[in-house]
Amino acid sequence: MIINAIWQTATVKASSFEQVRVVALFKNKVVIVVDGKNRRTLNVQQVSPEGIRLIKASSDHAILEYGGREHLHRTSMGTTTGVFQKAAKKQANIPRGIDGMYKTIGSINRQPVPFLVDTGASIVAFSSVLADALNIEYQSGVQRQVQTASGLAKAYYITLQEVTVGDITMNNVEAAVIPTAPGQSSDTALLGMSFLSRVNLQDNGMMMVLEKKF
Repeated sequence: MIINAIWQTATVKASSFEQVRVVALFKNKVVIVVDGKNRRTLNVQQVSPEGIRLIKASSDHAILEYGGREHLHRTSMGTTTGVFQKAAKKQANIPRGIDGMYKTIGSINRQPVPFLVDTGASIVAFSSVLADALNIEYQSGVQRQVQTASGLAKAYYITLQEVTVGDITMNNVEAAVIPTAPGQSSDTALLGMSFLSRVNLQDNGMMMVLEKKF
């Protein structure tokens, strides 16, 4: 029996398996192969050692559950057996510059922005000049005092819809916009911990690797 699998992979937490293949469908029964080696036969409501539960099965479709979500397999024309493959990890590889800093080009709200990785910054931060260039309305944000290299400064705290670095996209990222006179600010944004706390970070001295947490 030939099947196609439709999986909501974004909601699947880190698991004990990398791949599950459905190889046969029957009424109230399914046969799966996990990681290409562990063959499991599941009856309705039975759970495999990997935590995969069969909710429903017939000769043309099956519903499997993992991580509290239901995933549908259907029969289709063709010769390819339906497979769930765990999504590849999202990464960003940032080389160290000759100045010893890690800089990269990313985007804020889908507009390109130069970033400087700053693990000492508690939040993504950039100047009002850059905010204006990105058409970000920040004046309605919450005003707070922030510590900068030049001392205390006023900042507007806002939430960015989207920040992307490499293959990693984060939504609803807190940021601080610091009012700055035109011509007196950098066009570079600090990539602070409001983004970095949501990734795994490795620094080998020459390359900083960010890996999105699932």
